[in-house]
Amino acid sequence: MNRRNDALLRLASLRERNELDGERRSAMRGRFAALAGRTDYHDRVITSHNLFPTPPAIVLRMIAVADIRPEHRLLEPSAGTGHILSALPRGCKTVVVEICAKLQAHLYEQYPHVLLRAGDFLTKTATDLGGLFHRIIMNPPFKQGEDIRHIAHARTLLEPGGRLVALCYDGVRQHAKLKPMTSSWTPLPPGSFKGEGTTAGVILLTIDAPP
Repeated sequence: MNRRNDALLRLASLRERNELDGERRSAMRGRFAALAGRTDYHDRVITSHNLFPTPPAIVLRMIAVADIRPEHRLLEPSAGTGHILSALPRGCKTVVVEICAKLQAHLYEQYPHVLLRAGDFLTKTATDLGGLFHRIIMNPPFKQGEDIRHIAHARTLLEPGGRLVALCYDGVRQHAKLKPMTSSWTPLPPGSFKGEGTTAGVILLTIDAPP
């Protein structure tokens, strides 16, 4: 009888644990569903998509360096939350690329005057984007040298005489691979991106395509 009682107690305990586990799983599903529906890009997308939006003062500096004219065709390869895009002249033909679905929806709603191409910029060709560009302005992802790959790829999309203005991580690989191809290489002041969640050193560079 004692053995039977012990077995029944163990079975009851197991059922109770399973019920608790089921409740925990349901609660977790609810949490993940709530997170998936959030639109607070600065709190969530920065971590999941290696996104650090460009501070307004740096955006204005990049646009000044780009020397944009009304007839220019523009490209922003990693549009993110639209910090750079919001300051670009509206009279120009502008193409943007964005990989994150939530940010694509945000950009489509906020900037209907631009041509949005969804997907990974590194897979896009000039044909995909409608041709080459007079000006390219970009703040690419920095993680694991992605800035090197993005900038090198963007360089191939410049019209003859075109100019690329970009930010990159101030690192050894960037100095070795990017600096030799640049027309200018300017370290930004320390802490330039501190307000966006990183203290990484950042370079502002330009690349001018031959005429």
